[in-house]
Amino acid sequence: MKVFKWRSPEWWSWLGGQKRRPTIVSVTRYIQSHQKIVVFHGCRPLDVESYYTNGIRVADVAELNRSAKEIFSSVGFPEITESSISSAISSINHVEQGELYVVIDKEDLINKSGHYMIYGSERICGIGAYLFEKSGFDCRQILKRHGIPTVFHVQISVKSIPKDQIETLAERVHNDVWEGYRRIRKPFCFDFPFMLVESVPGTFIVGHEHPTVIPDPLFNYQLYHHDSQ
Repeated sequence: MKVFKWRSPEWWSWLGGQKRRPTIVSVTRYIQSHQKIVVFHGCRPLDVESYYTNGIRVADVAELNRSAKEIFSSVGFPEITESSISSAISSINHVEQGELYVVIDKEDLINKSGHYMIYGSERICGIGAYLFEKSGFDCRQILKRHGIPTVFHVQISVKSIPKDQIETLAERVHNDVWEGYRRIRKPFCFDFPFMLVESVPGTFIVGHEHPTVIPDPLFNYQLYHHDSQ
C-alpha cells in the first residue's frame, strides 16, 4: 500500500527530480497514485485515549458552546458572568458546524499554528477572547488549565479527500513549493489544510505526541512551555 507523506524522502525525490516545473495535473496524479495520506490534527483534549475509541469528530457547535460555558463558569472569577458567556457565544459569527481540519505538515502545525494545542478549540478560544473585553483579563489563559497539547497522526484514504482540495494542493506545489525546494534543497514548513466533512474513525489514528514547547501565534510566537503549566 502506497502512503503519501509530506516529509517523506520519496515525495521530495520525485519533486526534485522534475527537470521542469511540474504541472498541476502531474502533481495531482502523483498524490492520487497513493492509497493513503498521513495528516495531522492539533488539539488539547482532556482524554487522549478516548480519541482512539471515538475518533476525531467534526465540529459540533452546540457541544463546543456547552464546553465553553462549563470551562468559563467553573473557574471562580466573578467578572465572568453567565450573561457575558452567553453574549460571547452569540458574538462568534463564524460557524464551523460539521467541519474538521487536518494538515499535511506536522512541523508547520506546531511552529505556526500552535494555538490549537495551547488553547484547544478555535471557537472556544474566540469566546475567551470576547470575554477578555468584558472581564478585563485574558480569559484565553484559562484554557491552558484544561487538557494537554496533542498532535494526532492520522492515516486517511486519498479518495476521501475532495478532488478540488487535492488540486489546490497541487497548485500550491506548482506555484510555490517546487521553486522553494529547488532553491534550498530540503523540505520546509508548508501550511496546507484539508477540510473534511466526516469524522475520522479512531482506527485511522496511527499515533500521537505531546509537544512541550510551542510558539504561540497569539503572542508574537513567544514560546509556550507545557511542562511549566
